[in-house]
Amino acid sequence: MVLVLATTMTACTGNTGKGLTPMETFDSARTPQEGKAQSLEMQDELVGLIPSDWIAKRSTEQVSHVRKCGPSDAYSWMGLTSLTFTSPRDTDELVDSIAEHYKDSRFTVSIGKNPSGYRRVDLTGVDGEGYLVAPASKDLTKLTIDAWSPCFLLPDGMSALDKF
Repeated sequence: MVLVLATTMTACTGNTGKGLTPMETFDSARTPQEGKAQSLEMQDELVGLIPSDWIAKRSTEQVSHVRKCGPSDAYSWMGLTSLTFTSPRDTDELVDSIAEHYKDSRFTVSIGKNPSGYRRVDLTGVDGEGYLVAPASKDLTKLTIDAWSPCFLLPDGMSALDKF
């Protein structure tokens, strides 16, 4: 009985270990462009929480691909913002600050560790939207924000292989 329940839950929520976010519902009228715009806006918001004097360089992908988002026909736009800091920074302090900022928001907030052992913060929405903020270098001079837009259906004529 437990095995069946675990299998059913995984099928409904996606595999969070692979970057998919749990999804309870999504707006089937949302367009790919609206999902992308919401993701880019949220990436801007997250960067805005980092002291501007920490940031030497910022790069945000404007064109990317889509990925399955839970239900069989739903997709999410995959975004990425990369930051280079002016010097090594206390990313633990930053993770705590972001987690605190979003604790009473539309996101479920969790703190974990990246493969290098540094703390990261995950923000997970109910509609497939998610953001992972984590150090990207061992010397703590780089940070990435991986982004998954809210889920949407692909319109006629658009392929899951398309980048936009």
